[in-house]
Amino acid sequence: MESCDERFVKYVKYCVMLCSLKVVDFLNDLYTTFDSVIDMFDVYKVGLPSRSFGVVSSSLILQCFYRASA
Repeated sequence: MESCDERFVKYVKYCVMLCSLKVVDFLNDLYTTFDSVIDMFDVYKVGLPSRSFGVVSSSLILQCFYRASA
């Protein structure tokens, strides 16, 4: 399995070969796809102080209770 550093180096090499608009389009597609996937699982994207994102969800019991009472 590749380390995060190895994947980052591959990403940088990939981006160097593209014009900046292609990189922006790539990242926009990536974030849009991520947002649509997390919508399917009833989770939320949360910004963290380290400029990264975490994914959180309410407890399964609360989700089941809410859906049963709706």
